[in-house]
Amino acid sequence: MPVDVRLIASTNRDLPAEVEAGRFREDLYYRLDVVHLAVPPLRVRRDDIPRLVDHLVQRLNAKLGTAFAGVEPEALRMLVDQPWKGNVRELENVLERAMVLGDGTLVSLEHLAVNLTAPGAPRYADVLAEARFDKREAARRLGISLASLYRKLGAFLRS
Repeated sequence: MPVDVRLIASTNRDLPAEVEAGRFREDLYYRLDVVHLAVPPLRVRRDDIPRLVDHLVQRLNAKLGTAFAGVEPEALRMLVDQPWKGNVRELENVLERAMVLGDGTLVSLEHLAVNLTAPGAPRYADVLAEARFDKREAARRLGISLASLYRKLGAFLRS
C-alpha cells in the first residue's frame, strides 16, 4: 500500500556534530535534513512572547473550559523577562498551571508566582542593585508597583 508521509522533527542538539561523534546515524540525518529550519530559542525572540501568550491563553481556555481574557500587563512583563529554557512548552505549562489554579478574568502575577518566583527574581535583584537598592527607583525601572516589587523579593528570599 503506497504511503506519502511528511515528517517534522525537532531537536536542540547539533546533529552534524552528533553524526561526526558517532552518536547519531548518518543515513538517518540525511533522510531528515531535507528542509532545515533553524528557530532561535524563545529567550532570543522576546517580542514574540505577547502574541504567543494570547494564542496560548485562547487555546488553553478551550482545553480547560476557562474564560481568561488574557494576562495583566505586569504579569506579561514578567513572562517576557523569563529565560524560557524550555521554550514554548515551558511557557505553555506555566500558563496552564496559572489558569488551572487561578480565577478571575485575567492571569495575574499572583497566578504566576508559584511558577516564576525563582527564575524571575534574579532580574529583580539585578535591577535593585542597579538602582543602588532604592526600591522605589527599582520598581519604577521595572514598570511595576512598589508593593509588587516587595512581593517578588519576598517570594525570592523564601525560595
